[in-house]
Amino acid sequence: LMPVPGSVEYGKQQQLLIDTGANKKLEWVYVNRILSVILCFIAMMSLFTYLHKYEQNKLMTEPTSDQMTLGNVSDEEKLKQMEITNFDNYFIEKYTDRKYSREELMQGLITSTDLLNRYPTEEAAQAAAERIIGKIDTFKNEYVKPFEVLIAIAVGFMGYFIPMWILKFQRKMLEVERESEVMQFQTLILMLM
Repeated sequence: LMPVPGSVEYGKQQQLLIDTGANKKLEWVYVNRILSVILCFIAMMSLFTYLHKYEQNKLMTEPTSDQMTLGNVSDEEKLKQMEITNFDNYFIEKYTDRKYSREELMQGLITSTDLLNRYPTEEAAQAAAERIIGKIDTFKNEYVKPFEVLIAIAVGFMGYFIPMWILKFQRKMLEVERESEVMQFQTLILMLM
């Protein structure tokens, strides 16, 4: 990972450390680079995992409405929506871990006595079963996907360059500061003439 001592790249990086006034060896810069890779990867994986858990939690706790509502809902309506959510959660917890096809799940839900007791008409039971199956599908699809792992790897790879970017930025800021001091010195000399 580290350039061979005596090579051109080693000389450039050593000069960068001298220019920025960093009191560390090049070996420690490479240790920082490796740590940056690990931290960036872990941070991205943690973020993706948190977002999926958040979506699952939101699905289980957010009030469920049968129709579209605009604005705020009354407390009575919110209570009814939470009742529907709790009813849906019973089926989500019951069927999430099992392997069922969509048709088997639909048949199991429609013939469920809990669903039939709550929804007297077949259309209402069918609509509730569709809603519950949609929630189960959404719940099952909230996991870390391969492309998210690839994104985390890419961000980790970019993290490898962060310590060097910081050193280059520091060098540029020192150059700007030196130029500013020279301009102030020239202005002072012109004023004294």
